[in-house]
Amino acid sequence: MAVSFTFYVTSVAALDKVAQALAPFLQADDCLSLSGDLGAGKTTFTAALVRSLGLADSVTSPSFNLLHEYSEPYKDVQPAVPIVYHFDTYRLENSANFIASALDDYFGQALCIVEWGDLISDILPPSTIFLRFTYADSDTCTEIVNTKRLLEIVIPTTLWQQRQERGQNLVKLSEELKAKRREI
Repeated sequence: MAVSFTFYVTSVAALDKVAQALAPFLQADDCLSLSGDLGAGKTTFTAALVRSLGLADSVTSPSFNLLHEYSEPYKDVQPAVPIVYHFDTYRLENSANFIASALDDYFGQALCIVEWGDLISDILPPSTIFLRFTYADSDTCTEIVNTKRLLEIVIPTTLWQQRQERGQNLVKLSEELKAKRREI
């Protein structure tokens, strides 16, 4: 079982709001798995989340480096999470290659954000939070300008039960966006 939230995201500002709602729920040893097509918003969301956690690092896709570390706090800010490891498993293709690169050693050491996490789902920690980005207007994006996304966040039940109070921002934002979408 899991607790899930689905957000209809139509702008980078809306993606920022989801990141801001998720940030207080997270702890320093959590793992997030991001999945979705190329250009669906995984790196953009990661940048918003890193900012929401109080880190000033410039976030870019780790496609070629495989791993980026973010740990530079904003001036006079105590970050909610001191270190974020940002992985991209697209080029690694599977969990065996991820393990061979010793990248699994980072799990549990800091907040880990794994783009294309579905490629290594068999080795992700059991308490991993899954984020799925899909295009809202069609099964695949044929136009580069399609900015409408559905973002589903799936949180393991045990994790939700432990931190439910800290997840109220997700509940409120989900209800707020559902109400607005009905008005349209």
